Amino acid sequence: GMEKFTTESVKNFETEVDYTTVLDNFEGPLDLLLYLIEKGEKTYLHLTDTGRLPKQTLDYLENYFKNKTKKLSFATFDCTFLFYEAGEVSRHMGLEDNRAMQQEFDKRGIADHDTRYAITHYSHNSAPLKESLERAQKEYGYLATFDGMTVNI
Repeated sequence: GMEKFTTESVKNFETEVDYTTVLDNFEGPLDLLLYLIEKGEKTYLHLTDTGRLPKQTLDYLENYFKNKTKKLSFATFDCTFLFYEAGEVSRHMGLEDNRAMQQEFDKRGIADHDTRYAITHYSHNSAPLKESLERAQKEYGYLATFDGMTVNI
């Protein structure tokens, strides 16, 4: 079977990038993919297979960025539902959910006017055709990603 992910399994993980494992008393599904990666003055928040973030996670991020001079540099949003809203309790998001998260990040001082956003993890059920992704990019201002895309942060 698959090895269960625990705090112990990453204790000896070596990297040049700072990392923090926060799993104690976590409320919510443990298999969501949420990474906050920091290198130098830049931070990247990766939200895939996540719905809207719970209060506990938002509180953590708010506290994390509270005393930092630079706010979140770049974030990718799960956008499985594209133009359909997922709402409060879902394992995925759509553009309106992404917007709600962006507003929450701004309100809490996690992000600022320099933060850039991208959408990814589209479902084929949402018909993520080139025209739809271009419309999403134009209407919401998020970079619509595609396989093999490279983004400089």
